[in-house]
Amino acid sequence: VIGCALLAMSITAEIAGDHGWAALAAGVMTGVFAPLVFWSLRGMEVGLFTLLTLASALLVLRSSRNPRTSSTVVLGAVVASGLLTRTDFLVPTVVCLVWLAVTGGPAGRRRVVVPVAVVGAAVLVGQTTFRVAYYGDLLPNTYYLKLWLIPLSTRVSRGVLVLGVQLTMGVGLLLALTWFAYRAVRWRSALILLVAGAGGLGAYAVYVGGDAWEQFGFADRYLVPAVVLLVPAACLGIAPLLDRIAAPADQRRSLRMVVVGALGVSIIGRELLVATVAEGGLGIDAATPERLVASVVVVAIVAVMATSSRPAVGATRPARGRVAPFALIAFTLILAMNAPVILEWWRVGPPHVADDSYAARYGELLNVITTDDASIAVVWAGALPYYSRRTSIDLLGKSDVRIAHEPPHTEQAFRPGHDKWDFDYSIRDLRPDVVAQVTIGSGEEYLSTMRDLGYVQVRPIGAAAEVVGPAPPLKILMARLGSPHVRWDLLERVD
Repeated sequence: VIGCALLAMSITAEIAGDHGWAALAAGVMTGVFAPLVFWSLRGMEVGLFTLLTLASALLVLRSSRNPRTSSTVVLGAVVASGLLTRTDFLVPTVVCLVWLAVTGGPAGRRRVVVPVAVVGAAVLVGQTTFRVAYYGDLLPNTYYLKLWLIPLSTRVSRGVLVLGVQLTMGVGLLLALTWFAYRAVRWRSALILLVAGAGGLGAYAVYVGGDAWEQFGFADRYLVPAVVLLVPAACLGIAPLLDRIAAPADQRRSLRMVVVGALGVSIIGRELLVATVAEGGLGIDAATPERLVASVVVVAIVAVMATSSRPAVGATRPARGRVAPFALIAFTLILAMNAPVILEWWRVGPPHVADDSYAARYGELLNVITTDDASIAVVWAGALPYYSRRTSIDLLGKSDVRIAHEPPHTEQAFRPGHDKWDFDYSIRDLRPDVVAQVTIGSGEEYLSTMRDLGYVQVRPIGAAAEVVGPAPPLKILMARLGSPHVRWDLLERVD
Protein backbone atom coordinates (compact mmCIF):
# COMPACT_ATOMS: atom_id res chain seq x y z
CA VAL A 1 0.00 0.00 0.00
CA ILE A 2 2.82 2.40 0.86
CA GLY A 3 4.54 1.54 -2.41
CA CYS A 4 1.33 2.26 -4.33
CA ALA A 5 1.02 5.63 -2.59
CA LEU A 6 4.59 6.57 -3.47
CA LEU A 7 4.11 5.50 -7.08
CA ALA A 8 0.89 7.51 -7.35
CA MET A 9 2.80 10.56 -6.11
CA SER A 10 5.58 9.92 -8.62
CA ILE A 11 3.16 9.54 -11.53
CA THR A 12 1.43 12.81 -10.61
CA ALA A 13 4.75 14.62 -10.31
CA GLU A 14 5.97 13.10 -13.58
CA ILE A 15 2.93 14.43 -15.40
CA ALA A 16 2.73 17.82 -13.70
CA GLY A 17 6.46 18.48 -13.62
CA ASP A 18 6.69 19.22 -9.89
CA HIS A 19 6.11 17.64 -6.49
CA GLY A 20 3.28 19.94 -5.46
CA TRP A 21 -0.02 19.51 -3.73
CA ALA A 22 -1.48 17.33 -6.46
CA ALA A 23 1.23 14.71 -5.94
CA LEU A 24 0.76 14.79 -2.18
CA ALA A 25 -3.00 14.44 -2.55
CA ALA A 26 -2.57 11.49 -4.91
CA GLY A 27 -0.27 9.73 -2.46
CA VAL A 28 -2.57 10.25 0.52
CA MET A 29 -5.67 9.31 -1.45
CA THR A 30 -4.08 6.08 -2.64
CA GLY A 31 -2.63 5.20 0.75
CA VAL A 32 -5.98 5.47 2.54
CA PHE A 33 -8.08 3.89 -0.21
CA ALA A 34 -10.00 1.38 1.90
CA PRO A 35 -10.46 -1.40 -0.70
CA LEU A 36 -6.73 -1.37 -1.53
CA VAL A 37 -5.86 -1.58 2.16
CA PHE A 38 -8.41 -4.33 2.78
CA TRP A 39 -7.40 -6.64 -0.06
CA SER A 40 -3.71 -6.09 0.62
CA LEU A 41 -3.99 -6.85 4.33
CA ARG A 42 -5.86 -10.04 3.48
CA GLY A 43 -2.68 -11.21 1.80
CA MET A 44 -4.16 -11.27 -1.68
CA GLU A 45 -2.41 -10.34 -4.89
CA VAL A 46 -4.39 -7.11 -5.37
CA GLY A 47 -1.81 -4.87 -3.70
CA LEU A 48 1.05 -6.34 -5.75
CA PHE A 49 -0.99 -6.19 -8.96
CA THR A 50 -1.82 -2.53 -8.32
CA LEU A 51 1.79 -1.74 -7.45
CA LEU A 52 3.06 -3.29 -10.69
CA THR A 53 0.34 -1.53 -12.71
CA LEU A 54 1.38 1.86 -11.32
CA ALA A 55 5.04 1.03 -11.86
CA SER A 56 4.36 0.19 -15.51
CA ALA A 57 2.53 3.48 -16.02
CA LEU A 58 5.33 5.48 -14.41
CA LEU A 59 8.05 3.74 -16.44
CA VAL A 60 6.34 4.24 -19.79
CA LEU A 61 5.70 7.91 -18.94
CA ARG A 62 9.41 8.36 -18.33
CA SER A 63 10.36 6.30 -21.37
CA SER A 64 8.18 8.46 -23.60
CA ARG A 65 10.44 11.39 -22.80
CA ASN A 66 13.76 9.62 -22.51
CA PRO A 67 13.90 5.96 -23.58
CA ARG A 68 16.82 4.40 -21.75
CA THR A 69 18.10 0.87 -21.49
CA SER A 70 17.79 0.86 -17.69
CA SER A 71 14.10 1.80 -17.90
CA THR A 72 13.54 -0.94 -20.47
CA VAL A 73 15.12 -3.54 -18.20
CA VAL A 74 13.06 -2.46 -15.20
CA LEU A 75 9.84 -2.30 -17.25
CA GLY A 76 10.52 -5.78 -18.63
CA ALA A 77 10.97 -7.09 -15.08
CA VAL A 78 7.76 -5.38 -13.98
CA VAL A 79 5.78 -6.84 -16.89
CA ALA A 80 7.19 -10.32 -16.28
CA SER A 81 6.35 -10.08 -12.57
CA GLY A 82 2.84 -8.84 -13.34
CA LEU A 83 2.09 -11.65 -15.79
CA LEU A 84 3.39 -14.21 -13.31
CA THR A 85 1.21 -12.64 -10.62
CA ARG A 86 -1.99 -12.72 -12.68
CA THR A 87 -2.33 -13.40 -16.36
CA ASP A 88 -4.78 -10.51 -16.82
CA PHE A 89 -1.84 -8.16 -16.21
CA LEU A 90 -1.75 -8.47 -19.98
CA VAL A 91 -4.42 -5.73 -20.04
CA PRO A 92 -2.35 -2.87 -18.52
CA THR A 93 0.73 -4.20 -20.35
CA VAL A 94 -0.94 -3.87 -23.74
CA VAL A 95 -2.32 -0.42 -22.88
CA CYS A 96 1.10 0.84 -21.76
CA LEU A 97 2.96 -0.54 -24.77
CA VAL A 98 0.42 0.71 -27.30
CA TRP A 99 0.45 4.16 -25.72
CA LEU A 100 4.25 4.26 -25.78
CA ALA A 101 4.33 3.03 -29.37
CA VAL A 102 2.10 5.95 -30.35
CA THR A 103 3.74 8.67 -28.25
CA GLY A 104 7.34 7.51 -27.86
CA GLY A 105 8.43 7.87 -31.45
CA PRO A 106 10.78 5.49 -33.30
CA ALA A 107 13.29 5.46 -30.44
CA GLY A 108 10.64 4.49 -27.89
CA ARG A 109 9.29 1.74 -30.11
CA ARG A 110 12.72 0.35 -30.88
CA ARG A 111 14.35 0.64 -27.48
CA VAL A 112 11.38 -0.03 -25.16
CA VAL A 113 8.21 -1.34 -26.80
CA VAL A 114 9.72 -4.17 -28.84
CA PRO A 115 12.04 -5.55 -26.12
CA VAL A 116 9.36 -5.42 -23.42
CA ALA A 117 6.79 -6.99 -25.75
CA VAL A 118 9.26 -9.82 -26.43
CA VAL A 119 9.75 -10.33 -22.68
CA GLY A 120 5.99 -10.41 -22.08
CA ALA A 121 5.44 -12.85 -24.93
CA ALA A 122 8.23 -15.08 -23.65
CA VAL A 123 6.69 -15.17 -20.18
CA LEU A 124 3.26 -16.05 -21.56
CA VAL A 125 4.68 -18.76 -23.80
CA GLY A 126 6.72 -20.17 -20.93
CA GLN A 127 3.72 -20.14 -18.59
CA THR A 128 1.48 -21.79 -21.15
CA THR A 129 4.04 -24.44 -22.04
CA PHE A 130 4.50 -25.36 -18.40
CA ARG A 131 0.73 -25.35 -17.81
CA VAL A 132 0.07 -27.68 -20.73
CA ALA A 133 2.90 -30.01 -19.71
CA TYR A 134 2.02 -30.11 -16.01
CA TYR A 135 -1.77 -29.59 -15.90
CA GLY A 136 -2.77 -30.52 -19.42
CA ASP A 137 -4.69 -27.26 -19.96
CA LEU A 138 -3.97 -24.31 -22.21
CA LEU A 139 -5.42 -21.72 -19.81
CA PRO A 140 -5.47 -21.29 -16.01
CA ASN A 141 -7.99 -23.42 -14.14
CA THR A 142 -9.77 -20.31 -12.85
CA TYR A 143 -10.47 -19.29 -16.47
CA TYR A 144 -12.41 -22.48 -17.04
CA LEU A 145 -14.07 -22.17 -13.63
CA LYS A 146 -15.29 -18.60 -14.10
CA LEU A 147 -15.77 -18.31 -17.88
CA TRP A 148 -16.09 -21.76 -19.46
CA LEU A 149 -19.66 -22.57 -20.60
CA ILE A 150 -20.98 -19.37 -18.97
CA PRO A 151 -22.76 -17.19 -21.56
CA LEU A 152 -21.14 -13.85 -22.36
CA SER A 153 -24.46 -12.09 -21.83
CA THR A 154 -24.67 -13.48 -18.28
CA ARG A 155 -21.20 -12.28 -17.43
CA VAL A 156 -21.50 -8.86 -19.06
CA SER A 157 -24.89 -8.07 -17.52
CA ARG A 158 -23.49 -8.72 -14.05
CA GLY A 159 -20.23 -6.94 -14.87
CA VAL A 160 -22.07 -3.79 -15.96
CA LEU A 161 -24.03 -3.85 -12.71
CA VAL A 162 -20.80 -4.12 -10.73
CA LEU A 163 -19.23 -1.24 -12.64
CA GLY A 164 -22.35 0.87 -12.15
CA VAL A 165 -22.09 0.53 -8.38
CA GLN A 166 -18.46 1.65 -8.52
CA LEU A 167 -19.25 4.67 -10.67
CA THR A 168 -21.51 5.94 -7.90
CA MET A 169 -18.90 5.37 -5.21
CA GLY A 170 -16.33 8.06 -5.91
CA VAL A 171 -15.26 6.81 -9.32
CA GLY A 172 -17.68 9.21 -10.99
CA LEU A 173 -16.00 12.08 -9.16
CA LEU A 174 -12.57 10.80 -10.17
CA LEU A 175 -13.64 10.86 -13.80
CA ALA A 176 -15.16 14.33 -13.44
CA LEU A 177 -11.94 15.74 -11.99
CA THR A 178 -9.95 13.91 -14.67
CA TRP A 179 -11.94 15.84 -17.25
CA PHE A 180 -10.81 19.13 -15.71
CA ALA A 181 -7.22 17.88 -15.83
CA TYR A 182 -7.69 16.83 -19.46
CA ARG A 183 -8.65 20.37 -20.37
CA ALA A 184 -5.06 21.35 -19.50
CA VAL A 185 -3.71 20.51 -22.95
CA ARG A 186 -0.16 19.81 -21.84
CA TRP A 187 -1.33 16.79 -19.80
CA ARG A 188 -3.63 15.15 -22.30
CA SER A 189 -1.31 12.47 -23.61
CA ALA A 190 -0.35 11.25 -20.12
CA LEU A 191 -3.94 11.33 -18.92
CA ILE A 192 -4.99 9.21 -21.87
CA LEU A 193 -2.58 6.54 -20.63
CA LEU A 194 -4.12 6.52 -17.14
CA VAL A 195 -7.70 6.60 -18.33
CA ALA A 196 -7.07 3.94 -20.99
CA GLY A 197 -5.43 1.72 -18.39
CA ALA A 198 -8.34 2.14 -16.00
CA GLY A 199 -10.81 1.65 -18.85
CA GLY A 200 -9.09 -1.52 -19.99
CA LEU A 201 -9.17 -3.00 -16.50
CA GLY A 202 -12.80 -1.96 -16.09
CA ALA A 203 -13.73 -3.53 -19.42
CA TYR A 204 -12.02 -6.75 -18.41
CA ALA A 205 -13.95 -6.74 -15.12
CA VAL A 206 -17.19 -6.40 -17.09
CA TYR A 207 -16.13 -9.19 -19.47
CA VAL A 208 -15.54 -11.70 -16.67
CA GLY A 209 -18.68 -10.68 -14.79
CA GLY A 210 -16.99 -8.93 -11.89
CA ASP A 211 -15.64 -10.59 -8.78
CA ALA A 212 -17.42 -12.78 -6.22
CA TRP A 213 -17.28 -10.30 -3.34
CA GLU A 214 -19.37 -7.33 -4.40
CA GLN A 215 -21.57 -7.89 -1.35
CA PHE A 216 -18.87 -6.06 0.58
CA GLY A 217 -20.07 -2.89 -1.11
CA PHE A 218 -16.67 -1.62 -2.31
CA ALA A 219 -14.24 -2.04 -5.22
CA ASP A 220 -13.52 -5.67 -5.99
CA ARG A 221 -10.14 -7.22 -6.80
CA TYR A 222 -10.39 -6.40 -10.52
CA LEU A 223 -11.44 -2.77 -10.09
CA VAL A 224 -9.06 -1.63 -7.33
CA PRO A 225 -6.09 -1.09 -9.71
CA ALA A 226 -8.41 0.67 -12.17
CA VAL A 227 -9.61 3.10 -9.50
CA VAL A 228 -6.07 3.76 -8.25
CA LEU A 229 -4.92 4.56 -11.80
CA LEU A 230 -7.50 7.35 -11.92
CA VAL A 231 -6.35 8.95 -8.65
CA PRO A 232 -3.32 10.85 -10.06
CA ALA A 233 -5.41 12.09 -12.98
CA ALA A 234 -8.17 13.27 -10.67
CA CYS A 235 -5.76 15.06 -8.33
CA LEU A 236 -4.33 16.93 -11.32
CA GLY A 237 -7.86 18.16 -12.02
CA ILE A 238 -8.36 19.86 -8.65
CA ALA A 239 -6.38 23.02 -9.47
CA PRO A 240 -8.09 23.50 -12.88
CA LEU A 241 -11.43 23.06 -11.11
CA LEU A 242 -10.49 25.82 -8.69
CA ASP A 243 -9.59 28.00 -11.65
CA ARG A 244 -13.08 27.51 -13.01
CA ILE A 245 -14.66 28.24 -9.65
CA ALA A 246 -12.73 31.54 -9.64
CA ALA A 247 -14.68 32.61 -12.72
CA PRO A 248 -17.42 35.29 -12.64
CA ALA A 249 -20.11 34.91 -9.97
CA ASP A 250 -22.78 33.32 -12.17
CA GLN A 251 -20.33 30.66 -13.33
CA ARG A 252 -19.19 30.04 -9.75
CA ARG A 253 -22.79 29.49 -8.73
CA SER A 254 -23.29 26.94 -11.49
CA LEU A 255 -20.08 25.14 -10.62
CA ARG A 256 -21.05 24.96 -6.96
CA MET A 257 -24.25 23.26 -7.94
CA VAL A 258 -22.32 20.86 -10.15
CA VAL A 259 -19.81 19.98 -7.41
CA VAL A 260 -22.44 19.43 -4.72
CA GLY A 261 -24.70 17.58 -7.14
CA ALA A 262 -21.89 15.33 -8.30
CA LEU A 263 -21.01 14.39 -4.75
CA GLY A 264 -24.65 13.82 -3.90
CA VAL A 265 -25.00 11.45 -6.84
CA SER A 266 -21.72 9.77 -5.96
CA ILE A 267 -22.54 8.97 -2.34
CA ILE A 268 -26.28 9.15 -1.80
CA GLY A 269 -26.89 7.77 -5.29
CA ARG A 270 -24.61 4.87 -4.48
CA GLU A 271 -26.75 3.94 -1.49
CA LEU A 272 -29.92 4.10 -3.54
CA LEU A 273 -28.35 2.04 -6.33
CA VAL A 274 -27.18 -0.52 -3.80
CA ALA A 275 -30.73 -0.86 -2.55
CA THR A 276 -31.92 -1.27 -6.13
CA VAL A 277 -29.45 -4.02 -7.02
CA ALA A 278 -29.71 -5.87 -3.72
CA GLU A 279 -31.66 -8.54 -5.57
CA GLY A 280 -29.45 -8.43 -8.65
CA GLY A 281 -27.05 -11.15 -7.65
CA LEU A 282 -24.44 -8.90 -6.02
CA GLY A 283 -25.58 -9.60 -2.49
CA ILE A 284 -25.00 -6.00 -1.34
CA ASP A 285 -27.03 -4.96 1.68
CA ALA A 286 -29.47 -2.12 1.25
CA ALA A 287 -28.51 1.29 2.60
CA THR A 288 -28.54 1.64 6.40
CA PRO A 289 -29.63 4.84 8.16
CA GLU A 290 -26.09 5.33 9.45
CA ARG A 291 -24.60 5.21 5.96
CA LEU A 292 -27.22 7.59 4.61
CA VAL A 293 -26.52 10.06 7.44
CA ALA A 294 -22.81 9.87 6.70
CA SER A 295 -23.52 10.48 3.03
CA VAL A 296 -25.58 13.60 3.79
CA VAL A 297 -22.83 14.91 6.10
CA VAL A 298 -20.23 14.51 3.36
CA VAL A 299 -22.40 16.36 0.87
CA ALA A 300 -22.95 19.13 3.43
CA ILE A 301 -19.19 19.55 3.87
CA VAL A 302 -18.77 20.06 0.15
CA ALA A 303 -21.68 22.48 0.06
CA VAL A 304 -20.00 24.64 2.71
CA MET A 305 -16.69 24.47 0.87
CA ALA A 306 -18.22 25.31 -2.49
CA THR A 307 -20.11 28.34 -1.18
CA SER A 308 -17.30 29.81 0.90
CA SER A 309 -14.19 29.41 -1.24
CA ARG A 310 -12.89 32.39 -3.19
CA PRO A 311 -9.70 31.05 -4.73
CA ALA A 312 -7.48 33.07 -6.98
CA VAL A 313 -6.69 31.86 -10.44
CA GLY A 314 -3.51 29.78 -10.44
CA ALA A 315 -1.67 26.98 -12.16
CA THR A 316 -0.92 23.40 -11.24
CA ARG A 317 0.33 24.17 -7.76
CA PRO A 318 -2.19 26.04 -5.58
CA ALA A 319 -1.10 29.39 -4.23
CA ARG A 320 -1.17 30.01 -0.51
CA GLY A 321 -4.74 31.27 -0.64
CA ARG A 322 -5.80 28.17 -2.55
CA VAL A 323 -4.38 25.53 -0.23
CA ALA A 324 -7.51 25.33 1.94
CA PRO A 325 -10.01 24.83 -0.92
CA PHE A 326 -7.58 22.45 -2.64
CA ALA A 327 -7.32 20.37 0.54
CA LEU A 328 -11.09 20.44 1.04
CA ILE A 329 -11.73 19.08 -2.43
CA ALA A 330 -9.13 16.37 -1.96
CA PHE A 331 -10.55 15.50 1.46
CA THR A 332 -14.04 15.39 0.05
CA LEU A 333 -12.91 12.97 -2.64
CA ILE A 334 -11.32 10.78 0.03
CA LEU A 335 -14.61 10.78 1.93
CA ALA A 336 -16.59 9.96 -1.21
CA MET A 337 -14.36 6.96 -1.90
CA ASN A 338 -14.10 5.67 1.66
CA ALA A 339 -16.65 7.10 4.12
CA PRO A 340 -19.55 4.66 3.54
CA VAL A 341 -17.18 1.68 3.65
CA ILE A 342 -15.30 2.77 6.77
CA LEU A 343 -18.54 3.63 8.58
CA GLU A 344 -19.87 0.17 7.80
CA TRP A 345 -16.63 -1.38 9.07
CA TRP A 346 -16.93 0.65 12.25
CA ARG A 347 -20.53 -0.52 12.71
CA VAL A 348 -20.14 -4.26 12.04
CA GLY A 349 -16.39 -4.77 11.56
CA PRO A 350 -14.40 -5.40 8.38
CA PRO A 351 -15.70 -8.25 6.20
CA HIS A 352 -14.72 -11.81 7.03
CA VAL A 353 -12.71 -10.99 10.16
CA ALA A 354 -14.94 -13.21 12.31
CA ASP A 355 -15.12 -15.79 9.52
CA ASP A 356 -11.33 -15.92 9.26
CA SER A 357 -11.00 -16.51 12.99
CA TYR A 358 -13.64 -19.21 12.85
CA ALA A 359 -12.04 -20.86 9.79
CA ALA A 360 -8.68 -21.02 11.57
CA ARG A 361 -10.21 -22.72 14.61
CA TYR A 362 -12.32 -25.00 12.44
CA GLY A 363 -9.21 -26.04 10.53
CA GLU A 364 -7.45 -26.84 13.80
CA LEU A 365 -10.48 -28.90 14.83
CA LEU A 366 -10.31 -30.89 11.59
CA ASN A 367 -6.66 -31.58 12.34
CA VAL A 368 -7.51 -32.87 15.81
CA ILE A 369 -10.38 -35.18 14.77
CA THR A 370 -8.54 -36.77 11.82
CA THR A 371 -5.27 -38.58 11.20
CA ASP A 372 -2.53 -37.43 8.85
CA ASP A 373 -3.87 -39.56 5.98
CA ALA A 374 -7.40 -38.15 6.10
CA SER A 375 -9.05 -36.18 3.31
CA ILE A 376 -11.68 -33.51 3.88
CA ALA A 377 -14.20 -31.85 1.57
CA VAL A 378 -14.34 -28.06 1.92
CA VAL A 379 -15.76 -24.92 0.34
CA TRP A 380 -13.28 -22.52 1.96
CA ALA A 381 -10.31 -24.12 0.24
CA GLY A 382 -7.77 -21.76 1.77
CA ALA A 383 -7.84 -21.47 5.54
CA LEU A 384 -9.31 -24.91 6.20
CA PRO A 385 -6.66 -26.92 4.31
CA TYR A 386 -3.92 -24.67 5.70
CA TYR A 387 -4.86 -24.99 9.35
CA SER A 388 -6.04 -28.59 9.15
CA ARG A 389 -2.92 -29.68 7.26
CA ARG A 390 -5.01 -32.34 5.57
CA THR A 391 -5.52 -33.30 1.93
CA SER A 392 -8.59 -31.32 0.86
CA ILE A 393 -11.17 -31.71 -1.86
CA ASP A 394 -12.18 -28.32 -3.27
CA LEU A 395 -15.94 -28.58 -3.77
CA LEU A 396 -16.11 -25.35 -5.80
CA GLY A 397 -13.41 -26.47 -8.23
CA LYS A 398 -10.84 -23.71 -7.93
CA SER A 399 -8.18 -26.42 -7.80
CA ASP A 400 -10.18 -29.19 -9.47
CA VAL A 401 -9.92 -29.49 -13.24
CA ARG A 402 -13.01 -31.63 -13.67
CA ILE A 403 -15.38 -29.30 -11.84
CA ALA A 404 -13.90 -26.21 -13.51
CA HIS A 405 -14.72 -27.63 -16.95
CA GLU A 406 -18.30 -28.55 -16.10
CA PRO A 407 -21.33 -26.34 -16.88
CA PRO A 408 -22.50 -24.00 -14.10
CA HIS A 409 -25.55 -24.47 -11.94
CA THR A 410 -28.24 -22.03 -12.98
CA GLU A 411 -30.64 -22.33 -10.05
CA GLN A 412 -29.00 -19.30 -8.42
CA ALA A 413 -27.71 -15.91 -9.56
CA PHE A 414 -24.37 -16.04 -11.37
CA ARG A 415 -21.46 -15.53 -9.00
CA PRO A 416 -18.00 -16.02 -10.55
CA GLY A 417 -16.19 -19.03 -9.15
CA HIS A 418 -19.12 -20.08 -6.96
CA ASP A 419 -21.59 -21.68 -9.36
CA LYS A 420 -19.91 -24.96 -10.24
CA TRP A 421 -19.91 -28.09 -8.10
CA ASP A 422 -20.39 -31.81 -8.62
CA PHE A 423 -21.61 -33.59 -5.53
CA ASP A 424 -21.57 -37.02 -7.11
CA TYR A 425 -17.95 -36.65 -8.17
CA SER A 426 -16.57 -34.91 -5.06
CA ILE A 427 -18.37 -37.04 -2.46
CA ARG A 428 -19.52 -40.22 -4.15
CA ASP A 429 -16.37 -40.84 -6.21
CA LEU A 430 -13.58 -39.23 -4.17
CA ARG A 431 -14.98 -40.44 -0.83
CA PRO A 432 -13.50 -37.89 1.60
CA ASP A 433 -13.20 -39.04 5.20
CA VAL A 434 -14.84 -35.84 6.45
CA VAL A 435 -17.25 -33.42 4.79
CA ALA A 436 -16.53 -30.14 6.57
CA GLN A 437 -18.71 -27.92 4.40
CA VAL A 438 -21.16 -28.27 1.55
CA THR A 439 -21.28 -26.41 -1.73
CA ILE A 440 -23.17 -23.22 -2.42
CA GLY A 441 -26.82 -23.96 -2.93
CA SER A 442 -26.66 -27.30 -1.12
CA GLY A 443 -27.10 -28.18 2.51
CA GLU A 444 -29.95 -29.89 4.26
CA GLU A 445 -31.16 -31.33 0.98
CA TYR A 446 -27.94 -33.31 0.68
CA LEU A 447 -27.91 -34.79 4.18
CA SER A 448 -30.06 -37.76 3.26
CA THR A 449 -27.93 -38.43 0.19
CA MET A 450 -24.76 -38.37 2.25
CA ARG A 451 -26.32 -40.73 4.77
CA ASP A 452 -27.06 -43.11 1.89
CA LEU A 453 -23.37 -42.91 0.99
CA GLY A 454 -22.37 -43.94 4.50
CA TYR A 455 -21.80 -40.53 6.12
CA VAL A 456 -23.14 -39.55 9.53
CA GLN A 457 -23.53 -36.10 11.00
CA VAL A 458 -21.25 -35.57 14.00
CA ARG A 459 -20.11 -32.93 16.44
CA PRO A 460 -16.91 -32.61 18.48
CA ILE A 461 -16.84 -33.55 22.13
CA GLY A 462 -14.31 -33.30 24.92
CA ALA A 463 -10.95 -31.80 23.97
CA ALA A 464 -12.03 -31.43 20.35
CA ALA A 465 -14.98 -29.23 21.29
CA GLU A 466 -12.63 -26.91 23.15
CA VAL A 467 -10.61 -26.31 19.98
CA VAL A 468 -13.51 -24.59 18.23
CA GLY A 469 -14.23 -22.40 21.25
CA PRO A 470 -16.95 -19.72 21.20
CA ALA A 471 -17.61 -19.99 17.49
CA PRO A 472 -20.87 -20.17 15.53
CA PRO A 473 -22.37 -23.68 15.51
CA LEU A 474 -21.06 -25.94 12.78
CA LYS A 475 -23.50 -25.88 9.88
CA ILE A 476 -22.48 -29.34 8.78
CA LEU A 477 -19.81 -31.80 9.84
CA MET A 478 -20.11 -35.33 8.52
CA ALA A 479 -17.75 -38.27 8.74
CA ARG A 480 -17.65 -41.47 6.68
CA LEU A 481 -18.63 -44.46 8.79
CA GLY A 482 -15.82 -46.89 9.32
CA SER A 483 -13.10 -44.52 8.17
CA PRO A 484 -9.84 -45.37 9.93
CA HIS A 485 -8.70 -41.75 9.45
CA VAL A 486 -11.34 -40.26 11.77
CA ARG A 487 -10.86 -39.91 15.53
CA TRP A 488 -14.23 -41.32 16.54
CA ASP A 489 -13.38 -40.98 20.23
CA LEU A 490 -13.55 -37.20 19.82
CA LEU A 491 -16.90 -37.17 18.01
CA GLU A 492 -20.50 -38.04 18.71
CA ARG A 493 -23.30 -38.63 16.24
CA VAL A 494 -25.95 -35.95 15.98
CA ASP A 495 -28.66 -38.08 14.40
